[in-house]
Amino acid sequence: MNLGQKAFLTSATRNFFIMLNVFALDPKIGRDLDQFRYCTEHCHPSKGRLIADLPPGGWSVETAECINQLDDLRPVKRKQLKRTLEKVRAQLVDRPGTNWNYLESSWITNTENEHRREPFSLIVSPDYDAADDEDRKYPPSELDSEVSAWNTSNGVQIKRSPGEFAKAILPMLRLAKEIHFVDRFFSVETGSSYTKNYQQIIEDLAKYHNLFYSFPSLVIHCCPEDKEVPTSDYFNGLKRHYAPLIPQEKSIKVFLWETEITPPRGANPFHNRYVLSNHCGVMVGYGTDSSRRKTDAPDTLQIVDEKIYKEIWKIRKEKWPPGAEVKEKFEISGVNTFEK
Repeated sequence: MNLGQKAFLTSATRNFFIMLNVFALDPKIGRDLDQFRYCTEHCHPSKGRLIADLPPGGWSVETAECINQLDDLRPVKRKQLKRTLEKVRAQLVDRPGTNWNYLESSWITNTENEHRREPFSLIVSPDYDAADDEDRKYPPSELDSEVSAWNTSNGVQIKRSPGEFAKAILPMLRLAKEIHFVDRFFSVETGSSYTKNYQQIIEDLAKYHNLFYSFPSLVIHCCPEDKEVPTSDYFNGLKRHYAPLIPQEKSIKVFLWETEITPPRGANPFHNRYVLSNHCGVMVGYGTDSSRRKTDAPDTLQIVDEKIYKEIWKIRKEKWPPGAEVKEKFEISGVNTFEK
């Protein structure tokens, strides 16, 4: 990695985990039934928490080995633990830029090196003798709701100033493999606050792709009114604004929905705005746009309940509540080769 890339990482990852906190959990927690269940059940996206997959791609394997070493565990309990571990696999994330020395046998040494590059919310290991608040290191026996770094929020308040929405949501999106934006009034108008926000988001994700992280699958859902923008304008605007930012051989999909009913104000099935990833769903107060000028007007981004999130996630299958259907869908291919 050259100096320019390091400078980009330093600026782009500052205050990295705003909505989804990433915790490094030592696989050795699998040696204690109570510690394992407490740590993993509390590290859930709906609570604003995820688990770092350390070693990369091997956390669940090493944790399973620790569970298998519990000789006095009854078969029923062992089965429950393994079922819990299967659920946890969906909550594991890779952080862009993670470097793991496989010649170093100590999980703590490797993790603390990564912690110095980009801090985790907490490192949790039974090998720690006592809590260290300053360095965010804890034994699982001392974790509780009074530990500030463990007591995470599942939402943030932002200002509707230009760029604030993108800045707040990007930490979550950088960890995602699939992302859906649901905003009834999404616009492709040149210079609009929608266009600027989405350009900033796509450009950021593309930079991560270019360095060391896979560009995610991006899907946009909106419900424009015919009198506002013709569908041809949407296609041309999307291609003009975003194709130059998307990596070559990658693309974004766009679904233009329409409703056959004329519901009373506030009852449109696309009234609520969401940003959905393969980890969780975030409800956006006013929308995925921003004010054109700096403002003190507040907005709220709130992680939705897991059950609600799963219901909303059905849009991946092009489904929506009764009365809505897909009017048009596009796929915009990227042309950015990142050549100097």
